[in-house]
Amino acid sequence: MNVRLKILNGPMAGTKYSIDEQMVCLVGRGKDCTIRIPPEADGKISRHHCLINATPLHVTIEDLHSSNGTYIGDRHLHGVSPSDFCVLQGGETILLGNTQIQVDVRGREKLSVPKLSKCSKCGSDLDIVPFAFEPTDPPLCRKCAGSPETAILERIGKDCPITGCSIVREIGRRAGGLTMLIERDNDGCLFALKLMVPGNTYDPNLKSRFITECSTASQLKHRNIVKVFDAGTYKGILHLLMEFCNGGTLEHAVKAKGGAIGTAEAISHAMQLLDGLEYAHTLKLKNRTGILHLDLRPENILIVREPDDTMTPKISCFGLASAFSMASVAGMPAGISSTSFISRQQLIMNRDSGPEADVWSMAALLFYMLTGKPPRDVKGESNPVKTVLERGCIPLHEVRPDLDKALCGIVDQALDDRKPLPFRTAAELREKLIPFAGK
Repeated sequence: MNVRLKILNGPMAGTKYSIDEQMVCLVGRGKDCTIRIPPEADGKISRHHCLINATPLHVTIEDLHSSNGTYIGDRHLHGVSPSDFCVLQGGETILLGNTQIQVDVRGREKLSVPKLSKCSKCGSDLDIVPFAFEPTDPPLCRKCAGSPETAILERIGKDCPITGCSIVREIGRRAGGLTMLIERDNDGCLFALKLMVPGNTYDPNLKSRFITECSTASQLKHRNIVKVFDAGTYKGILHLLMEFCNGGTLEHAVKAKGGAIGTAEAISHAMQLLDGLEYAHTLKLKNRTGILHLDLRPENILIVREPDDTMTPKISCFGLASAFSMASVAGMPAGISSTSFISRQQLIMNRDSGPEADVWSMAALLFYMLTGKPPRDVKGESNPVKTVLERGCIPLHEVRPDLDKALCGIVDQALDDRKPLPFRTAAELREKLIPFAGK
C-alpha cells in the first residue's frame, strides 16, 4: 500500500509526498512533523494537526484536536475522540486550514477485496476491509460482526487448533484476539495459544507473511523472552503457540502488590528484561542484525513462578509487532498501540525506530513497577496521540518521594523524550541500574 499526497494550493502548491505501508505520517506546522506546512504557508495549521496511518489493511486519517479541524470532503474530523477517524480510499481532497491536499492510494488492488461494497447482513456500505475469516465467508461490517473474540470462540467450538492438544481454559483477551491455555494430551505439558482474527482475509499473502514473521521470532532463545514454538492458521484464524507463563502478566503482578512492587524486585525485573532486550537487539540473523519489539507494555511482560518461588519476568510477543498488524480487528484502523508506553520519537519515527525506542519503553515499565502508573498517563484523554506528542513525563520523585534521588534521576533521564533519547542500547541503561540492585 502506498499513499501519494499532493498540495493543490497556496505557496506549497505542487509539493508531493509519498507514504509507504507501515508508516505513520504526522502533519502540521511543527518542526517534528513528517509533512510540515509552516505558518508562512498557512497560518491556520496547528502544530500537530493530523495523523495519516498507512497499514497493510487500510489508510486512515485522524485529526489531533487541531484548532481548525480536518475536513475530508464534507466530513469534519474534530479529533475529540480516538474513534473519530476516516478511512481514505483515494481520490479525496483533505482540507487543513486553507491548504488542500489531494489523496491517491495505490496498491489497493493487491488486497483482492471483493467488489461487494455492502454488509451481507445489514446492507450498509463497507468503506474498509470487511470482517471475514475466509474469502468465502459473507462479508460483515464492524457492527454486525460483533466481538472478534466471541466470533473466534464460536468458530473453533471445542476443537483445539493444535493436533494432540486439548483446550483447558481462556487465559487472556485483547482487541481482536484471545489466548487459551492448552494441554498436550500425551504428557500434560501446558502451552499458551494466541488466536487472532486476520485483518484482511482476502490478501493471499497475509497468512504466509504472518507465519514468516513468527518464525523469525521463534529464533529468540533467552530466559527472559517467551519462547515461540509454532504459528499457523485454523479455520481462517491466525494462531501462535507459545511458552505458558504461570505467573500471569506484569499488570496483574503490580495490582496484586497493591499498585506497585518493591524497589529491589522492580530493579531486578528491569535488569533481567534489559538483558533480554540487549540479546534480541544484537542477535545475528540471516538477513539482518537484531529484532525490535516496539510494543512493550505491562500486558506483554509475563511472569514465571519458579519452583523455589522466585519470579522470572519474560518479554512476550517479541518481534511480532508487524505480524500482529496483519491481525488487526477487521474494520478498525491499526493505529498506534499502548500510547502510555511509547515515546514521542517512536510515534514520529514509527517503522524507522531503533533499539532506543524499546529502551525508553523499558524505562517506562520500570516507572510503572515502582508507582503502579505509566509515566505519561493518556487514559481518559480525548486524543492520546496528541498527549504523547505534546506532554512530558511525570518526574518519578513526584509520585515516589521516598525513593533514592539518584534512581529517580536515572529514570527521569531515560524518559526525557523532548530531545534525542539518551540511552541508545539496553546495556547502557542496565549499567546505570547496577548500583541499585538488591537495595
